[in-house]
Amino acid sequence: MKVITRSSVLILLAICLPVLSSAGVFMSTDVPRGIRDHQTTTSTLTVPPMVIQDVNVLITTLYHSWMADLVMWITSPQGTTVALYSYYGGSANNMLNTIFDDSATLHISQGWPPFGGSYRPDAPLSAFIGENAGGVWTLYIRDDASWDSGTLEAWGLEINGEVIPEPATLVLVGAGLAAVALLRRRAA
Repeated sequence: MKVITRSSVLILLAICLPVLSSAGVFMSTDVPRGIRDHQTTTSTLTVPPMVIQDVNVLITTLYHSWMADLVMWITSPQGTTVALYSYYGGSANNMLNTIFDDSATLHISQGWPPFGGSYRPDAPLSAFIGENAGGVWTLYIRDDASWDSGTLEAWGLEINGEVIPEPATLVLVGAGLAAVALLRRRAA
């Protein structure tokens, strides 16, 4: 008579369950995008399903003269919108290697173009915590003045989260646990 032990059940669960935490950088593939006077430019990127624990917005390369013309915001697949940037930087140019991060020391208004480094956005990115990151994210850039234009060349998201298991994985784990329970019942 074979007895199923607790350690056997734990080994089975360790084999069947997916890794529950994940981190990644997801870059937009629909760039470059022109930034035109008195227009809103959009760019998107797609992220796999995961429950957000932390998110940062990366503006890797944005060329624009007179940065004070611009407003930027981002919307999650769930429809939550967070303001990132509003008319800062005066007549100076560009945003290069800029990270919007709630844990940054300086607010974006305290930086100066090209804004290299980490800055807190206008509104907290923590508004996304607990949401499913899976789907299409949209970055919006509005140029509210005349005479200066530019280009968004590269941007992305850095997300730490918990993977949402696929339904098939959950079914397999459930079937495995049911089989273990059945075997334990027969062994008793």
